[in-house]
Amino acid sequence: MRIGFVGVGNMGGAILDGLMSSGAYQPKEVSISGSNPNRLKELKLKYDVVVSTSNLECVTSSDIVFLGVKPDIHAVIAHEFKDEVKSSVLVSMAAKVSLQELERIYGRVAIVRIMPNLNVTIQEGITAICRNQYVSDEHYEAIQTILQTLGEVVEIEESLMSAFIGIAGSSPAFVFRFIDELIKPAIADGMDPKHALHIASVAVSGSAHYLDVSEESATQLIKNVSSPNGTTVEGLKMLDKYGFDETIEKAVVAVMKKDKGEL
Repeated sequence: MRIGFVGVGNMGGAILDGLMSSGAYQPKEVSISGSNPNRLKELKLKYDVVVSTSNLECVTSSDIVFLGVKPDIHAVIAHEFKDEVKSSVLVSMAAKVSLQELERIYGRVAIVRIMPNLNVTIQEGITAICRNQYVSDEHYEAIQTILQTLGEVVEIEESLMSAFIGIAGSSPAFVFRFIDELIKPAIADGMDPKHALHIASVAVSGSAHYLDVSEESATQLIKNVSSPNGTTVEGLKMLDKYGFDETIEKAVVAVMKKDKGEL
C-alpha cells in the first residue's frame, strides 16, 4: 500500500515523521507534494521519500493520501486531481470542512476526516477520526495504524468533531497558558524559570494521567488534595472568586461555535 502527502506542513509533517519512524513503510512507498520546494527537499533528504512532480502524480500513485492543506485550499487544489481519484482514499485534517463538503469538492470518493492535536508532533497526541460510506475497512484500519504511531486514535461521530476540537484540539493552548501563569509567582519568589516550567509541566502531566486512570471523579480528586484550612483550599477560593470554571467553559464553547461557523 502506497502513502501520499499533498502538503507537508506542521501536521502533515508530524504524520510523515510518525509513519517513517514506525518502519512500516519503505521510503519508495511514500510520496510527497506541495507548494514549498524547500520543504520537499528537506523531507527528501531526511527520509529519501519520493517527491512527486505534481499533486496529481502524488494522488494517482498513492492508495492513501493525506491532505495537509488549510480549509480554504481544498477547493483550490481539487481541480488538479479530483477527476482522477479512483481507488485512492483522501484523508483530510482540516477543521471546519465536513465530509459532506469534502464530497462536494472532490466527488463521491472515499474520504476520511481526522483531527490530530498538537501533541502528535511528540508522539503523545490524540486524533479523532471518522469516514464516509465509500471507505473500506482495510483502508480505514491502515489509516488508524499510521495515526497510532503518533498517540491515541479515537473514532467519533462527525457531529462531535467540534466538541473534540474544543477539548483536545485547542486545549493544548489553554494548558500552555495555564502553566505559563502558574509558574509566574514561583519565578517571582526566586525560582529559576526553566526549573519552574519543568516542575509545573510534570505536575500537570501527572495530574492529567492520574485523573484519566482514576475511578474517582475530578470533583472527588479535588477534595482529596484539599485539606481543610490548607494551602490548596486558599488557591481554590481564588479560582472561584475570579470565575475560573466559567471562563474555561466559555473558552471551549467559543472554540466549538467557531468550528461550527456560529462565530
